Formats: sequence, C-alpha cells, structure tokens
Amino acid sequence: RCTVACMPVPIEEASAFGVMAVDENDKIIEFVEKPANPPSMPNDPGKSLASMGIYVFDADYLYELLEEDDRDENSSHDFGKDLIPKIT
Repeated sequence: RCTVACMPVPIEEASAFGVMAVDENDKIIEFVEKPANPPSMPNDPGKSLASMGIYVFDADYLYELLEEDDRDENSSHDFGKDLIPKIT
C-alpha cells in the first residue's frame, strides 16, 4: 500500500536521514527519523537504508492516513516523523 524510495548510505552518515530497517523480503519493519543508532542493512552492516523522500501510496490508503494524522493532536504532521512510522 506504500512504497518508499531509498538508497544505501554509509552507516556513519545515516543519522542525518530518515532510515529504515527491512526484513528478508524487503518489507519495512522500522522507520526512524535521524536516529542516533541507525539500523544496518541486512546484508551489509556498514550501510543503512536512507529514505529519498519519495513515497508512492495507494490513494485511498493515503487519505485514511492523512485524516487519522489530522485528528492526532500529538502529530507534527510530518511524513518522516508521523506518517511513515505508522505504516511499519
């Protein structure tokens, strides 16, 4: 229902980005914005998957997420901080 474009970056640089951990099927299992300890790639512990800020959503699903986020008083209404972590 959502695809996130990402690219490998050296793990020591990954804390500057939104990064994700994926399972053996490349399904996102965690998304964190600018983490102090970024997760490494499954097959390359020296790299982390950084979000490129490009997201492809099923439109109905995106509308649901946006409406839910709009009602959340604690949300900063940011894709990387609020929406993407909810879908993992």
